[in-house]
Amino acid sequence: MRPNLGWLAAAFVLVAAGLGAVIWMGVIGQKPKQPSGPYAVKFATTSVTLKLGDRDAVVPSERRADARTLVVRVGVWLPQLGATRSDRRDRPLLVYAPGWGGGYDDNTVLMRTLASHGYSIVAMDDVALDPKAAWATADDEAARLATFDIGTVERQTQFMEDANRRVELSAVKMRAVLDAIGDSQGHEPLFFRLNLDRVGAIGASFGGATAAEASLSDPRIVAVVNFDGLVFGRAATDVVPRPYLEFNASLGSVPLSEVESADLRRRFFARLNVQQIARQHRQLDARRDALNVTIAGVQHGDFTDALYGTGRIWAWRPWRERPLRPSRVRANVDDLAVAFFDAHLRQTDDTTLRLRDIAMPEMTIERGRGGDSRR
Repeated sequence: MRPNLGWLAAAFVLVAAGLGAVIWMGVIGQKPKQPSGPYAVKFATTSVTLKLGDRDAVVPSERRADARTLVVRVGVWLPQLGATRSDRRDRPLLVYAPGWGGGYDDNTVLMRTLASHGYSIVAMDDVALDPKAAWATADDEAARLATFDIGTVERQTQFMEDANRRVELSAVKMRAVLDAIGDSQGHEPLFFRLNLDRVGAIGASFGGATAAEASLSDPRIVAVVNFDGLVFGRAATDVVPRPYLEFNASLGSVPLSEVESADLRRRFFARLNVQQIARQHRQLDARRDALNVTIAGVQHGDFTDALYGTGRIWAWRPWRERPLRPSRVRANVDDLAVAFFDAHLRQTDDTTLRLRDIAMPEMTIERGRGGDSRR
């Protein structure tokens, strides 16, 4: 008796579809419908007017007399705390910087989660999305609009110059956004009662470099979280003088053994990684309140909403390290980020004392060894 090929084909399609669905949900998943915190969250967008002052040396002195204002957009996530919580200390503020070329909305799940735990979030665009500033020089514009082009040795050299200048421009913007929030508190309801005395800075990818760089010159920033960002500018050689949490991805990282690779791109990233690891060790050696966290099964984009994008499944290879399920990524990232800011903005307790409760099997945690942990 001949087998019914139609039934066999249908069965094969059903099995393949089922397997595909399992892989899809395990690798991509869905955005959580509700954040993990106890508070409802309000979202809005608005514009703020940035004003550059004398302290912003990135603006040439001969141009400061020109139009020194720039209107930019921001996204705002606010916890609905209720009318009884009117004290400014109950409105801790976090400012967020996205990756290279990214918008304020590239990390909405994390923003909503942090807001649901009582934090007000103001997220800015990358400088590439801003209008041209009247004071910008040709070099400023070249750096602001530069692409991530490292295809030749010459382009790699230019990229490093652009990245160092760009992170300076981005840090100036972050400081100016905080100034603008303060200037607007009397008339912008979104910014009422936000606490600008103790601010947390967050960034993903290049935004992590922005957050670190801004903390070197703005005393309002008292804690920094960097989501897998290569660090440029002064922060690449200095110690970040604040409690500092850096997340690292394990998937897709170029191994250090490729520092002499014939592949220009891989050699470039391997050499950058050597420098970044040395920087991380300096931070850990200098400050007890530094944390360096690597999460197994996580790739660079997983620290943003790209965690739920189709790009994640195209990067999946069954013979390589298995990607961590999105729900586990969220649990790893969210719990530690909230605890870190609770400790250093709300000053509830020492984060290191809670790591035993927070740490998950996928985490490798390096704690700061230094003695300087002044807030």
